[in-house]
Amino acid sequence: MIIRPDAEDDIRSIRSALDQAQSGLGSRFARRLRETLERIEAMPELYGTVHVGEVRYDLNLDGVVSDLTARFRIVITPGGLMVRFHDIGVM
Repeated sequence: MIIRPDAEDDIRSIRSALDQAQSGLGSRFARRLRETLERIEAMPELYGTVHVGEVRYDLNLDGVVSDLTARFRIVITPGGLMVRFHDIGVM
């Protein structure tokens, strides 16, 4: 799991504010956040879809190769792997 620098800054700010409000509250927040993130990382399929890959398919128009490409995302869902249409673009 990746926590972006902006999110890390927010987490530190929240922890500090909670500790100022009540001693130890920021530490409890950080511990619960870590536990929650570990659960999500261990079993992401329980928490919605997770993008695990992408497939690109060059589209033919009237039997002729075009510059249009369809992109499909491979995601993990509670039911298993699924391929979902994402978009069509000029590649």
